[in-house]
Amino acid sequence: MTIHDLNFLIEKNEGKKAKYLKRLQKNIDRADCITTISNFSKKEIENNMDLGQKEIRVIYNGVNIEKFTPILDKQTISPYILFIGNL
Repeated sequence: MTIHDLNFLIEKNEGKKAKYLKRLQKNIDRADCITTISNFSKKEIENNMDLGQKEIRVIYNGVNIEKFTPILDKQTISPYILFIGNL
């Protein structure tokens, strides 16, 4: 399971915070491993959630363009939108 942040702890009222924490805890309880995008997020998760004995790893967002060069086929390139999230 990947947790990007716990921004709702700052942005939401107390009722919504409790609701979101409960839902997130359920998902954590079902996960085998937790990943997150920064050490800051890792600390926030460790301080606010019950991880039990679950491992939590940091996997940073982004691509090192010096190591990754996409292969572009000019005949198949078209505009696109990449969405990562939930509705």
